[in-house]
Amino acid sequence: MPTLPRSLPLIGALLLTTPAAATMFNADRVEPSGHWHSLRLSLGEAQRFRATNTLDQPGTAFSVDFAPPHCRPLAELRVEMHEFVATPEIRQSAADLRIDDQASFAAPAELRREPGDSGAYALFNLDEPYRLLHELRSGETLRLRLGDDDAPWELDFALDGAGPALDRAARLCRRATDEEA
Repeated sequence: MPTLPRSLPLIGALLLTTPAAATMFNADRVEPSGHWHSLRLSLGEAQRFRATNTLDQPGTAFSVDFAPPHCRPLAELRVEMHEFVATPEIRQSAADLRIDDQASFAAPAELRREPGDSGAYALFNLDEPYRLLHELRSGETLRLRLGDDDAPWELDFALDGAGPALDRAARLCRRATDEEA
């Protein structure tokens, strides 16, 4: 596994936390799909639905979340840092996501660490999140690059099973939105 570049001391693993408040969510409705799985995360009335690949990079997860009521896809990377921070840390970084040999998605990424959470997050601000979903469904490999040109951090994730996992997470989100209405 590559070492973290100097520009990415924040990045560092999945499970069920979210960067917003380093809150532990309950997970259920887990369904495997190739290298991916889909699930529901809930805490009280709050819930979100996730498609994620946690298999390809140890301690790392690439996820797409869908949250009611809009169910807009939000892509993130979580890396386990094995240490907790006492104060929030937020930085900006360049990011490129590429599916196979398609055009890349150049996007700014917000790098976050939150108190009480041993993970670091990259939250991707994509102009075309639905194009990314389409390519994740039909591609073979997601290539992710974070950081500057001198010392980028590069990761690959297999997309076997991404389509069914993404479709299920989006469908569960829409169903939850309809039930709330």
